[in-house]
Amino acid sequence: MRLAYRNAVIALAVLLTAACSEPGSQPPTDDELLGALKYALSGADSASTEINNPISGVKIEIRSFENLGCEKAEGVPGYVCDYIVDASVSMHSNDGSSAGAQQANAMNLLMQGLMNMQPAGPRPARARFAYVKSRDRWMKMDD
Repeated sequence: MRLAYRNAVIALAVLLTAACSEPGSQPPTDDELLGALKYALSGADSASTEINNPISGVKIEIRSFENLGCEKAEGVPGYVCDYIVDASVSMHSNDGSSAGAQQANAMNLLMQGLMNMQPAGPRPARARFAYVKSRDRWMKMDD
């Protein structure tokens, strides 16, 4: 009985320690990594962003994400993570003219041609991610 009570107390202490660990002391979760990528892309927790001017615009969207694993970064804060991301980029016209639409279509064809030089679909990537206390979030670091 004493041994069971002692083991229960130890198990509870381990759980409480894990639950109360300092943010950033453990590698980021899949959701935290995806959130950091979304934040790097759009400055918010959105999987897509649009950049517009009066003539044209571009939309960038994260279609899928898979975390392959993280390891503690050496000499700098955070973790170096390997992941696979699939993103799309498309141009559009904002001026409402047929010439503007044709130009956007031509740019999309050019971008597709350039992308075809790369392997199609999701691409592996590696980046450093750190927990930034002042922003209360994980962020992708530009090393």
